[in-house]
Amino acid sequence: MNVEMVRQTAAPRARLMVGHWRAPVAEEFLLTLAELVDQLARVADGLTVYAEEPWTAGSRVVAAKHGDGLSPVDLPYLLEVVLIREVLDVWSSWRAGARPTTEEACAAIIHYAQYDAYLPPAT
Repeated sequence: MNVEMVRQTAAPRARLMVGHWRAPVAEEFLLTLAELVDQLARVADGLTVYAEEPWTAGSRVVAAKHGDGLSPVDLPYLLEVVLIREVLDVWSSWRAGARPTTEEACAAIIHYAQYDAYLPPAT
């Protein structure tokens, strides 16, 4: 079964077809979590994000299609793109509509991935 991994960038979309599950990820298909956040508007909702651990804004990530709950790449699961959007929407709504910086967005995403909970505002 082929799995299509997609790197979303400002350049034309790059694609890699791999022929088996848990494929190694080519360096040119990796972004950092911060880069992914900055380009989130261009990333399809149907993709899942996988990221190297420990999770930081600088962690290498890939957004890929998956099936049957299996990771198609050799990176741990982080979150689905649609869930990342929800995390950032909640972050904004809990902070009177403010937009998170890239670092704040990464922190909110990582917090949700680790604790299955939204990042509360600082008191």
